[in-house]
Amino acid sequence: MSFFTTCPFCDGSLISWWLRPSFSKCRVCRLVLRNPSPEPEPLAEHYAESWSDPDAHLNETGGMDFGLATQYTRDLLKSLGLSDAVGLRILDFGAGRGFLMSALAAAGATVWGIEPYGFDGLRAQGQTVFRTLEALPPGLAFDGIVSMDVLEHLYQPWHSIAALARLLVPGGWLCLSTPNPRGLNARLMQSRWRETHNQGHLMFMEEYCLMMMLKQANLSRGKGVRWSIRHQNSLVRHGVQRLLERVGLGGTVRVIAVGGDSGVP
Repeated sequence: MSFFTTCPFCDGSLISWWLRPSFSKCRVCRLVLRNPSPEPEPLAEHYAESWSDPDAHLNETGGMDFGLATQYTRDLLKSLGLSDAVGLRILDFGAGRGFLMSALAAAGATVWGIEPYGFDGLRAQGQTVFRTLEALPPGLAFDGIVSMDVLEHLYQPWHSIAALARLLVPGGWLCLSTPNPRGLNARLMQSRWRETHNQGHLMFMEEYCLMMMLKQANLSRGKGVRWSIRHQNSLVRHGVQRLLERVGLGGTVRVIAVGGDSGVP
């Protein structure tokens, strides 16, 4: 276990934030981090065990299905001012079981994936997938990169954001989503918030924190986006969910950042 005395991102001072499990929060960038942090080796073993039966361990392998991925693709394209993804080269960083890759491809994109644990399953589907960013063919660049519910699993997500930014063509975009530590559920439940009990969740970033990371990666044109993703069958619950998203109290932070000159707003 590694214990942080200062923020690993900005070196700001930390305060105790949640207990059992224990999380700290940075006074400066507002990063919320598991403290102490687990060692990489046992965590990797946990992931490998989860991916041995991905459908039985959706907390680790992702709860997205093709219907949800289609909603994500629809709202992503709308946020970018696009009607389809024809001609776009898109990378899915943390592709999971491949549903978002398939939905993006159905919208016309040429899609690559990065997935260290679900690699074999994606290859069996016929997807173009690699285990790490370093394994990508040299010189490959992307019009867009998506990373959904991945950053919270990383020890240094700001380094990954910077690495992704370097893979964008001029004017390319990066779309990130991660659980929202300022959401209503997180505020009410605190250490009982369900996201804290996923042992692979190491860090939580509110929109302000993500914007700092994007700026450090030279992606200064970032904005939060509010998507109308329907998780609930009940119209009332869906309406409440949409309202919370609009006021920044939803369960997910989503941002899009554009690098260089682009017509994307």
